[in-house]
Amino acid sequence: MSEPGATEPVSTQDSASAVESIESGGVPKRHSQNLADAQPSTDWQSVSANTGQQTVGSANQQLLTGQDYDASALTPSEADRDKYDLAGPGITNSPCKPESAQKDGNPAGQAPSGALESEPAKARVAWWPWLVTGLGLLLLSTTAGPLARLHVSGKAELAEAIAETDALDPNWRWHDLVSTIPKVPDHENGWIVVDSLYLYLARVTGVAAPYDLSVWIQFAYFDERYSRFRASSSSITATAPATLPSSIASTRHRHERHERLPTDVRDHLQRYMTALPRTWPLMQQLLQFPRVQCPVLAAPEPLGAYHANPNLCHRYFYAHEMALWCLDWLLESGSYADAEQCLLALSLLESAQCDLAFELPWRHYKHLFATPRAVERYLAFAELSPDTAKLLASQALQHEEYNAFLHGTRAARAILHEYMTAIENGDFSYIRPYVVSRRPRPPTLFDFDWGYIGDAIGNKVHRAFLRCSVHKAHALMLRRVNRWQRMFAQQPREEVISTLALGPHSDLDRMHWVEDYWPLGMRGLSYYANTELERLLRLRLLRAALAVERFRTEHGRWPSNWKELIPTYLPAPLVDLYHAPDSLLLKYVPEGVVIYSVGGNGADDGGHPELDVTFVLFDRDQRHAYRRP
Repeated sequence: MSEPGATEPVSTQDSASAVESIESGGVPKRHSQNLADAQPSTDWQSVSANTGQQTVGSANQQLLTGQDYDASALTPSEADRDKYDLAGPGITNSPCKPESAQKDGNPAGQAPSGALESEPAKARVAWWPWLVTGLGLLLLSTTAGPLARLHVSGKAELAEAIAETDALDPNWRWHDLVSTIPKVPDHENGWIVVDSLYLYLARVTGVAAPYDLSVWIQFAYFDERYSRFRASSSSITATAPATLPSSIASTRHRHERHERLPTDVRDHLQRYMTALPRTWPLMQQLLQFPRVQCPVLAAPEPLGAYHANPNLCHRYFYAHEMALWCLDWLLESGSYADAEQCLLALSLLESAQCDLAFELPWRHYKHLFATPRAVERYLAFAELSPDTAKLLASQALQHEEYNAFLHGTRAARAILHEYMTAIENGDFSYIRPYVVSRRPRPPTLFDFDWGYIGDAIGNKVHRAFLRCSVHKAHALMLRRVNRWQRMFAQQPREEVISTLALGPHSDLDRMHWVEDYWPLGMRGLSYYANTELERLLRLRLLRAALAVERFRTEHGRWPSNWKELIPTYLPAPLVDLYHAPDSLLLKYVPEGVVIYSVGGNGADDGGHPELDVTFVLFDRDQRHAYRRP
């Protein structure tokens, strides 16, 4: 007895009966018995009869020709099974569940023993690859699409901005600006003179790195903002030279304008400045060269003047610091004649700033106000000679008439153009570096910090935005300087600078992202407008103070008002740039007189040294008192 489901071999008798049955137009007895037991419905009987008629001919042909008998020929076609939901001869998966299958011991819906096996069901198509592909395409279209449009529109805007700049200022490119600087011999070149002075002072003082010494000088003597910046940095102690006394190296306060130098500071200065008289010839050579040629400008790379050679700038600024350093020591020691020569040298050094290389936003404002503060410091000790007073007043007027802001913005525009063009051409791939995340990096690759991953993805997207928007940023920078240049052509310079420094900056606020290409780009130029406004104001205060000092020297008293100075000492009242069209204020105090501006807050605080912008002149008998009003 065979096992259920096993196919028994077909005997010779069965084969003969099958042939006899087929020749008579029927089906084999074995299959006819199964079909009779199944008792199919009327639909199945008609389908089976039709199918049998279609397949009898092929089966008969196989037997007569001696071919192997193919029982699958009796199986309904694929179309019939799909149409009537049939799975094969055993009626597997048929809506009609044969009762004989259950009686024979077979589960419902399963073909009886010996029936032909049904074909496997179709495999389902997975949906998740299509979903992932769709989400990827959606993400790509929402990111790459806008970036591509930004890149294309930025190119069009840049072409329009360059055409606008060419029409406004034909000689605005860097090589055109450099060609306008007069060429001077090396032995008369202000840059080289300052450089030689720097090296000379390094040999005299014996300090291996003179700029380290200048860091302490800046910290001790210059403006409060710079002091706060240095005080917040731990590098001030590390950069102080080892030869400085500990009491000096640990100093954490700045000396006020009329405060006596500490004894240890004065002694230390005297030890280092024994060769001071030999520095005057070098410094006085700058008198003939208010516009000088920086050697680095002749380099093939135009960005070199801005990035690659900071040492020349440091040496130039170091000469400023050394001159102020010398001035303080000479005034404290009572060498007023030498101090007056030092004051002239300092003013000549400041004249050398009228150079294309210096008319840029990065120069620190403390160097712009060195001469006014040095003159105020000198007049607190002694009186100027008439010739020195006239020379200083003439230089102050020349510096005030020189439109440093316009020249500075034109130079910045030329350098920014070279810089951005190098990025666009792939010659210079710098984009402002970013901290990927404020979160600490996970210790291993298996420690997932989703906050860090989110910040990293945001950083990548931001960098992609910067690379696609470089042309738009380039165009915005050019148009910004073009607008300023048109304003200078249509309005008075003081009015333009006051508007840029004190007016609203909504358009600049919308350009925060431009700084990602140029940290001192548009924000630096806006800061430069405020710097230029204060520079012009301090030069006016210097001119007014020199006029008042000349009036006191000739008449033995202070003027009662500005009208007494016009037109002999001043051509007209000097306007307060922070409160135009009002003039500068004059106030008498027990120690002398204070000339002041209301300052950025716009309020008259009575000449307060911290709230107003002041210039103090002491009475003759009050000189050397080192007191503040």
